[in-house]
Amino acid sequence: MDDIFQSTSSPSSKKKLSSSILNDIITTMKEELQSELNEMKEKYSFDFQLELPINNKKIIWVKVKSPKKLTEPSKCSF
Repeated sequence: MDDIFQSTSSPSSKKKLSSSILNDIITTMKEELQSELNEMKEKYSFDFQLELPINNKKIIWVKVKSPKKLTEPSKCSF
């Protein structure tokens, strides 16, 4: 990673590169989460709200209705 930054000449270039890498990571994570949620939807009936990012916090609200009747919302932060 340091090699990437050493190859750039100005602080603004470093910031743009970092921002681009972070945006790629967020996009990839969002796609992976959406894929996992779609797989869960095939197994369970549930409602969810996916919010990325909010003030540097990523929050997922999931309300699940499974055969075990789990109906309480769950909150996952990471």
